Amino acid sequence: MVSIIIPTYNRAAFIAETIESVLAQTYRDIEIIVIDDGSKDNTAEVVKPFGGRVRYVWQENSERAVSRNNGLKLSRGEFVSFPDSDDCWLPETLGEMVDTMRRVPAAALVAVGCAIVNRDRRVMGMFHPGGNVDGVATNAFHQLLHSNIVGSPSAVLVRRSVMERAGAFDEDRRLIGVEDWELWARLAFFGPVVCRRKPLVHYRRHKGNFPIAEMRLRYPWVVEALLRNLPLNPDQRVDMCATSAHRLVDYAEELMQIEEREPAGHCLKAAARLFTPIESDPTYRQLAVQCQALA
Repeated sequence: MVSIIIPTYNRAAFIAETIESVLAQTYRDIEIIVIDDGSKDNTAEVVKPFGGRVRYVWQENSERAVSRNNGLKLSRGEFVSFPDSDDCWLPETLGEMVDTMRRVPAAALVAVGCAIVNRDRRVMGMFHPGGNVDGVATNAFHQLLHSNIVGSPSAVLVRRSVMERAGAFDEDRRLIGVEDWELWARLAFFGPVVCRRKPLVHYRRHKGNFPIAEMRLRYPWVVEALLRNLPLNPDQRVDMCATSAHRLVDYAEELMQIEEREPAGHCLKAAARLFTPIESDPTYRQLAVQCQALA
């Protein structure tokens, strides 16, 4: 069985379409759990007509990590997916994800491609997990220290047994908007990540999405959560801190190019906090001088 946990908050305009796309799957052994995170719109009324096909649970507003974890506690499936309540699946999405998972018995998760669509589901672009990879991603954990190569929860199927080892979503509120990225990295530490380039999900981009720039500024919390949550040996901790510090310098450089001095300085301070030797890196030093000059 696959447990499909849909967290939602004020998505009455979209959630029926999301649920309908899940119910239309060719793979039928599923349970659907909607966790309403304290919506103030008519989400409950929209979900009600689906009857017993959907389990609806309301909770006080607590953000998506808590919603997903509460849904996970109620679920029973061997595999779990966490689609957002404004995205949609193609009819074959779940079947292809399950088939891929069964072909790689050790896989921690399967990620498929997304067609990025607007409010009316007109295609605006594509996202392929792992870049051009179509199979097991090489060094997925280290790749995830650089960027979220896995993508949206809507396009991911997780093996419950691996998640039980790795742990559920971290509920630290500093991770809001990047809690999925942190979990993907954690899962990749425990098992292979399998990528499918095929776009099987419609990922809806609109003004309600979490800003990409804000995700970058929250990257240090992703790293700190991984340091807290993973059973790393001393060498692994040093390697992870060094890799992450260099990534933060890259972010700072990009931010300085668009004259975002304060966020760039935030990234540099976080890099030095994680890995003090980064302060001798030529790019770090140059950026630090630029930030001071613009102060």
